[in-house]
Amino acid sequence: MKGSIFHTCHCRNSRTGIPYPAASPCPRLRNPKHGQWSVRQELVADTNGRRRQFRRTGFTNAQDARRELLLVQTLLASADEDDPKDCRRISDMIMLCAKERSALPDVETTSRLLKAGHSLTTRTTVNE
Repeated sequence: MKGSIFHTCHCRNSRTGIPYPAASPCPRLRNPKHGQWSVRQELVADTNGRRRQFRRTGFTNAQDARRELLLVQTLLASADEDDPKDCRRISDMIMLCAKERSALPDVETTSRLLKAGHSLTTRTTVNE
């Protein structure tokens, strides 16, 4: 599955007042400190067959964005490709983290829970 990182900003053209189009981005975007870095990764389709993407933005540099993308790709690779159910479970977990804007779990914990058959999308309480 393909993933990417990209550099964006929300600047507007000072003459027209409209945002810069993707074809001719903001001229200040060449400066790595201007704008923000974002991540986009294709996930396994949901149970209805709809396409899903993990998106996260707000990284201050390309290295942080690349690290996040690598973590998502490693999590997706931790499921056996021959088991679409496990691939979907991991994709569900990643989408939940994106929705809640929470940090992605580490790969070892996810692999352990996946192999044990535990839910990846429910949170365990201290009492449990």
